Amino acid sequence: MSGKTDLPEPSQTARQPDLAAAALLVFGPLLLIAGLVVLGWNMHFISRATSVEGKVIELVDTSSPGDSSQYKAIVSYEVSGTSHTGSSRWNTNPPAYEVGENVVVLYDPEVPSSMMLDTFFEKWFISLMFLGAGAFFAITGLLRARRADAGPRPRT
Repeated sequence: MSGKTDLPEPSQTARQPDLAAAALLVFGPLLLIAGLVVLGWNMHFISRATSVEGKVIELVDTSSPGDSSQYKAIVSYEVSGTSHTGSSRWNTNPPAYEVGENVVVLYDPEVPSSMMLDTFFEKWFISLMFLGAGAFFAITGLLRARRADAGPRPRT
């Protein structure tokens, strides 16, 4: 007896953790939670909001020097005889609106200065972006973890 055993080398049995899968499984659910929070806030705001017609009074160039122009619409609307102004959530190029264009504004009756434009993009884009990215990361992480857990496939 030489004292040798027929045990496999540790490198042959120990699997290295898939750090990418772990990161995806951490960040995916975090993004899903963020998306649900934003979705809940938007749904709560929209359920209480009242709509009124507003008018785009200005397009503000929000870009940094040297960057391409990005425009944010400044909107004026009236609630109970009091004029309010607010802005679109998104900067766009080309501008999404024209000065003088009528738009529908959703505002909080308790805080009329709290507003958003009544468009699909303004109401839902942020939450859908977070939910989509979170679902993608979580599913990709699960698939990577499953593949790593299955180990190498035997060659046929």
